[in-house]
Parts: sequence; C-alpha cells; structure tokens
Amino acid sequence: MSLLWYWDKQIFFWINQRLHHPLWDSLLPWLEPEHYFLIPIFLLFGVFVIFGDNKLRRYVVLALIALSLTQATVVVGKHTIQRTRPLYAFPKGEVRVILPPSQRPKKSEFSFPSGHTAFFFALATFTTLYFPKVWVGFPLWVLACLVGFSRIYLGVHYPSDVFAGMVVGILVALFIFWAEKRLRVQRSSPSS
Repeated sequence: MSLLWYWDKQIFFWINQRLHHPLWDSLLPWLEPEHYFLIPIFLLFGVFVIFGDNKLRRYVVLALIALSLTQATVVVGKHTIQRTRPLYAFPKGEVRVILPPSQRPKKSEFSFPSGHTAFFFALATFTTLYFPKVWVGFPLWVLACLVGFSRIYLGVHYPSDVFAGMVVGILVALFIFWAEKRLRVQRSSPSS
C-alpha cells in the first residue's frame, strides 16, 4: 500500500507543480463549479425531452439514472473512505492551488473518488453506448479526460481519486446500459 501511496503522491506533485502553464491556469478553474456544467447539460436534457423523439427521451431518463447512481456511489465511497484532499493533507504552500477560496472544496468534503470525474466518465460512456457514432461521444470523452486532469492540476484530488472516479462512472454507465437493454429484450420476447 505504501508503494501505491508513494506513486500517487509522485504523480500528483508532477502534474500539480511541474505541468503548470498560464493557459491551464486560466482554463481549468472553469471546470470546478458544478453549475458551469450542470446547467447546460440539464438544459440540453430538457430540450431533448420537450422536442425529441422517444429514443432521445429514453436516453435522458437512462442518463439521469446512470448519473444519479454514479453520484450516489461516489458519496458512499467518500464517506466510507474519508480521504483528505491534497490541498488540506500537506503543509500550506506544498500544493499549488489556483482556485480562489470561494471555489475550493471545503475541508470536510472528502476526496476519494472524484465526483466530477465520475460524472463525466459516466456521461461519456453512456452517451457513447447509446449513440455509437464517434462524433457524438468523442467530445464528451475529451471533456471527461480534461476534467480528470483538472482535478489533479487544481490540487483537489490525487490521481487515484481520479482513476477511481473514472472506473465508477464507466462501470455504472455500462451497468445501466446493459440492464436497460436486457429489460427491453425480456419485454419484447413472448412469455413462456
């Protein structure tokens, strides 16, 4: 376990301190506040429900289930493991934090797994499975990777938090997609 912790810290500090760049410093903090990404996503979901066909409506319902189950899993993980975030785990000044104090997670908010990362990987995975055309899912995968990177760069998560969030998001999305497909097949098959 100490070897994993060693590499987790090494990768964290390499990304957090050595990869800094003015472009990242100005762009990545925009990925921190939840309302910056939740409002557009839910507005788009609303448009799909109001103006979309049944396939789009089903996508919205299933995506919301996947995202809700993902976030529930993240909350359980955070409260079970209770890992302190890097910006609070190390002495002041060791972690490069560019977020203004109003945007920083509270000290009482735990780190493992990353909720932002889990959310976006669940969304990217489910969308890609539901709409298998590359152009639909690709931007979400890019965004999910950027969000995961930003969590480490901004000093609010360790790489293992981000990796765990990625795994949670992908697995929950796969499960919801599989379960819905299985239920649809069962409903369409004649009763024995």
